[in-house]
Amino acid sequence: MPVLFCLLFVLGYPMLMTSPNPAVTQAQCTTSAEWEAATALLHELDAAYDARDAARFSAIFVQEASFEFPVEGIRMRGRDEIRQVFAGRFQTLTPEIRHVTTLRALDVILPGLLAVDFEVDIVGTDSKTGNTQTPLFHYSGVGLGVRTDSQWHIRLARVYHMTK
Repeated sequence: MPVLFCLLFVLGYPMLMTSPNPAVTQAQCTTSAEWEAATALLHELDAAYDARDAARFSAIFVQEASFEFPVEGIRMRGRDEIRQVFAGRFQTLTPEIRHVTTLRALDVILPGLLAVDFEVDIVGTDSKTGNTQTPLFHYSGVGLGVRTDSQWHIRLARVYHMTK
């Protein structure tokens, strides 16, 4: 997908140069540094979820974050609400449940702003071997990552329950 975005950007560059919005001309192709940063952020999200650490989990989001599961009607606004909701959810999870996020696509919108497509599997693990079992739930989502100071955080996430 990033290659397609880059190709469309190059082909559409003359139109972008005449755009009245100067931010539009700053679109960039994704580099491996952004991919690695987004992947690291999602791995930290998985690790915080697996540790059942609501404070660590919510710290991945900016203070004014928006985190939604639209199909389920769940909407969280702000880091504090995300922490509160997940503190409750984590109390009900068994230790065998794991969170596995996969980065599917990434586009740099502006320096310090990433558009992200991702998938999440909530999987069970065998308590004796630790081997991953069939996913219990599968989600697809979109989000925005923002760089604050030198760190990346999640500004927005929309997550949709899917069947595999």
